[in-house]
Amino acid sequence: MNENFIAAVKKSHKSQYQIAQESGVPFSTINALMNKRQSVNKCATATVLRLASIMNYDLLELLDPYSLLDKTVGEYKGVKYKWEDKNGSMVLLFKYDSEPVRIDTGLSLNIPSKQNEYHYIAEWNIDSYIEQKEFEKHAKELTDVIK
Repeated sequence: MNENFIAAVKKSHKSQYQIAQESGVPFSTINALMNKRQSVNKCATATVLRLASIMNYDLLELLDPYSLLDKTVGEYKGVKYKWEDKNGSMVLLFKYDSEPVRIDTGLSLNIPSKQNEYHYIAEWNIDSYIEQKEFEKHAKELTDVIK
């Protein structure tokens, strides 16, 4: 927790006191962040912006990686889906023919600039799954006809 923030502080060669003075963020907050008693991801945006600006970082560079899609939902071709973060890997959950489907994508999906493109990953996985099931269904029908 707070590895990016801690690394930025060390790289700045500034003391916690100096950072507090320059940013206007209380020393106690900076100390809690440095000692991992408080998560930088749970700080007010204004606080992280102040800290980032005096250390010449972008706000997102100070935050810990986080799954942007965890617990988000969507719908594609009538299929309702949900994303879940399982130990840093995004899992797509949906139902097909009333059966629960769980696809571990192996992706972390934590890049804010790409967030508007993540639905394509869900759509591709749903399409691939449906195509596979349709193929299996037709193969079974064909096999039954041959018998």
